[in-house]
Amino acid sequence: MKASNLLLLAAALAGALLTACGADQHTEGIPSASTSPAQTSAAQVETATPMPTATTVERPLGIFVVNADGSELRRVWDRDAVAHSWSPDGRFIAFADHLAPTHDVILLDLETGAARNLGPTSPSAINWSPNGRSLLVGVSGEEPTHRFLQTIDLTNGQRQRLTEGIYGEWSPDGTRISFSGPTCERRGDLRIYDLATGDISPVGPADRAAVDIAPDWTHAAYFKRQPETVTPDYTVYVGALDGSHEIVLPTAPLGKGSIVWSPNGDWIIYNAVTGDGIYDRRPYLLPIDGSGSPTLIADRGDAYEWTPDSSAVVITDAEGILVFSLRDRSARRIWQGVVYHVQWSPDGSRLAFVAPAARQDRADLYVYDVATQAIQKVTDSPIYAALPVWSPDGQHIAFLGIGGGYDYGPCL
Repeated sequence: MKASNLLLLAAALAGALLTACGADQHTEGIPSASTSPAQTSAAQVETATPMPTATTVERPLGIFVVNADGSELRRVWDRDAVAHSWSPDGRFIAFADHLAPTHDVILLDLETGAARNLGPTSPSAINWSPNGRSLLVGVSGEEPTHRFLQTIDLTNGQRQRLTEGIYGEWSPDGTRISFSGPTCERRGDLRIYDLATGDISPVGPADRAAVDIAPDWTHAAYFKRQPETVTPDYTVYVGALDGSHEIVLPTAPLGKGSIVWSPNGDWIIYNAVTGDGIYDRRPYLLPIDGSGSPTLIADRGDAYEWTPDSSAVVITDAEGILVFSLRDRSARRIWQGVVYHVQWSPDGSRLAFVAPAARQDRADLYVYDVATQAIQKVTDSPIYAALPVWSPDGQHIAFLGIGGGYDYGPCL
């Protein structure tokens, strides 16, 4: 989720894709949609122009791609965009056209430069299925904050409405979807939709709160809601997705707010509360096997980003970027100042992030190299960079050029 998140848009997509790959392949190339009148959601879109310079435009908008070493910066889409994400094979980027009245989903082929319009979405996450053949999108309902989820089959452009919900995530095997909603007030009500049966089941017991599913989807961690007349329970629980086999982790009297799993599923980070129950953003690290007590890893944490191998976690706060190493339990500040949109490369060797420029209406993309501890400035004015997203092979970064004020979704 999702910079986002790369070639001039030109040739016809159908012939290019079907020539490049067979219909039986899953992520090496996606067949174009049918051109029958019933499939109107697969229209091609206009050709993008070359990236403007500071002398030709005040603030260039669109989607940009740059090599991981900072070279070959180029613009591949010249309209305001949002919710961009790479396909699993790195050939495509899916995103929402932010200027279209219905925020249409655009599928951009990075080899041929062709694009397909796949129809409406809401300005929130666009998620690829693990096999790269479908997209999960949210679509606006009748009420401003009401959404429902759909899948888009990329082989034919057809949509399937699933259920009411705001945001959704695929299971690792692509057979289920976790979702919340359907309104912002119920965004913490996490449930699972079975794509084969259409069955919907809650995650965890009925009284759970702040629930988060483990990366392998075998269990979940959560707090529990308590009536106002009962002493708050700040314990972290771990159990099967159906709420069974519950164990208690040694967190009392701490624990509240969000829970963030490590990619290997061995650790969680959660925020603490003060003695009187006030949320104060202190992050604690805890092993889920119950073998140790919580470890305070920073004075404050606003967001967390684990390395893919779970060896370290980036903590962003009001002062900048702090990297906490699980190997030696040390914390080191690598950036002083406001930052946005921190993301590790797939191999954990580099960190991309955005920081404000000297001009308040600009922001620049930076890359931190773990081995050398060097920080490289990748972009410069007039781009207002946002939401960097690494390609699956870690060779490129896609990011947005935005216009300042920005809509990140219905609940933000």
